[in-house]
Amino acid sequence: MNGAYNTKQDLQNGRASGAGTRNKDPEGYVNIGYGIGFNNPHPFYDGYEILQAQQVGPYYTANILAPGSEMAMTFKLSLPEPCTGNFDTGNIYFWGEAI
Repeated sequence: MNGAYNTKQDLQNGRASGAGTRNKDPEGYVNIGYGIGFNNPHPFYDGYEILQAQQVGPYYTANILAPGSEMAMTFKLSLPEPCTGNFDTGNIYFWGEAI
């Protein structure tokens, strides 16, 4: 992500178990934690945030948006090589919290 905040400055705070470890690759991409709900199987704090910059209490200010604001994201997919299949089904869900 580029702009006021990006993942190159990510704090990489993450759990050693449960949510997995938050890692940043050499290009600055951060792995995405996954679950089936906001707190299922694990709470989304300290591992699942989009950006980890400027923590205030349980929240990272880099993720707080004002009403009408936008956030743009770029995804990097790691696919097996050779890649077989067309990957044309499935869903990606984002969970948020009103604070």
